[in-house]
Amino acid sequence: MKIKNNYNKNNLDNIYNKKIRLIYEDEKSEIIYYKDALDKANELSLDLILINSNSIPTIYKIMDYGKYIYEKKKKIKNNKIKKINVKEIKIKINIYERDYQIKLKKILDFLKKKNKVKITLKFKGREIIHKDIGIDILKRICNDSKDLSNIENFPKKIESKYISLFLIPKK
Repeated sequence: MKIKNNYNKNNLDNIYNKKIRLIYEDEKSEIIYYKDALDKANELSLDLILINSNSIPTIYKIMDYGKYIYEKKKKIKNNKIKKINVKEIKIKINIYERDYQIKLKKILDFLKKKNKVKITLKFKGREIIHKDIGIDILKRICNDSKDLSNIENFPKKIESKYISLFLIPKK
């Protein structure tokens, strides 16, 4: 082992004689000297990895460095928040049965792909008088998609020419 210029022999001896907590791959741990930990890592043909330098004693782990980096990247990837896309389906109050079935199939496809679905029901002209028909259509959609979705908020008051309903995919 080469000694770098910024270390003198006494500092190197202090590092080697320092006690550390060593964790093995099977999660067993023990407190040993740093020099002995290096010897065990060399004996097993693995790397000695610093896990936490702020604890007393300092924590090291014997494992393959490539595996350590892979697991660290995997944890970061899993911790990212998954973005949920909102898909919108527009329906009119006087929808035919065949058109309803096509829209329902599209809604179920979006829910299977874990997308949030916004269903917008539009009233034209004097159709606003028949709000109860619009609510019935939304209830039917909720009933037909109850296996794959939860209702985020069912509209209670209708104030404009639009009623919106949000469906969230079940987990």
